[in-house]
Amino acid sequence: MDSYQARIEDLNSDILLSQAENIFRTTIDSSSSNLSDPRGIGEELAYLKEFCSKLKFQYLEQETRDKFLRLLLIEDNHNVSDEELDRIVKENVELKQALKQLKSEMENVLESSESTAEDVVKLSQAYQSRRTEVDQALADVENLQNELDSLLKVPENENHVTLFNVKRLIDTEDIGLDQAIEIAENEVVLEKGALSDLTGAIERAQDEVSTKDTFIANLLESLARLQTLVEQEEQKPKQKIEPKQAYAQWLRDLNSMVEKFVPIEIKIDMEKEGGSGGATTSTTISIANTKLKIDRQMNILQCTNPKVTSRLIAEVNCAEEDRKFWRLSQLLSEIIFEQ
Repeated sequence: MDSYQARIEDLNSDILLSQAENIFRTTIDSSSSNLSDPRGIGEELAYLKEFCSKLKFQYLEQETRDKFLRLLLIEDNHNVSDEELDRIVKENVELKQALKQLKSEMENVLESSESTAEDVVKLSQAYQSRRTEVDQALADVENLQNELDSLLKVPENENHVTLFNVKRLIDTEDIGLDQAIEIAENEVVLEKGALSDLTGAIERAQDEVSTKDTFIANLLESLARLQTLVEQEEQKPKQKIEPKQAYAQWLRDLNSMVEKFVPIEIKIDMEKEGGSGGATTSTTISIANTKLKIDRQMNILQCTNPKVTSRLIAEVNCAEEDRKFWRLSQLLSEIIFEQ
């Protein structure tokens, strides 16, 4: 506002008629080039109005002075012809009409400029408001992009990275469809290789499971036959058998069964009293890295397998005499299956 008042005060100085056009054009060019804030359009138009009024007033003042001087000169100089006077008057009339037309056009332009200035101010305010929203939207987009990048770096989302990259390539304007298809085909080949490896691993696992299932089925079948034989033996007239003989017979049957049905190296060592001629005090059954030590009553004394807990050992040791054999056999089967 202070700049506006200072510029208005500068208009108080007289403007020569010969310099008016040059000053007018210079002022207009300066006004249009220095206007950086749309809110100053109204103030600038007011200044230009005042400037034009000043030009008009000084024009009329100088024209009146010119007429007065002409009258004095014409009265003193009778050499001016009527034709020359008529030409000057005619030219003056034409210039006045042109000036009037320019004045009318300038008024229309001023009215349009004032209306346009109001629209520009409103648009500027809307732009500032919209710009804030756009800046916030850009910040949100950047945050979403960072979150997306973080999600794509998670191991379980690695399978989606390829599809995402292919879609992003296709959506990019600077890459052609053929090139995008070629990139996608290369990615598919890589994925097929990974899928083939996984399929092979699954097939090998299935074969291993099938082999173990067959082994378990054979072992169960053997146990069923042994149970049948035991039941048949129980139906026969029972003879009094000493515990030592029953224990030795159980060990022989167990060793025979293991050698026949179990494709794993199993070793049975017996410890006897007083050397090789004494009675058996304990037996150590070695299955791979597992050593199971039992006494003559089939109680477990020691087991090196960490999966055989004290609870399992207690179940075998506390079982009734007719069930202890089957419980111990089941535990041995579980140890063999783990190998």
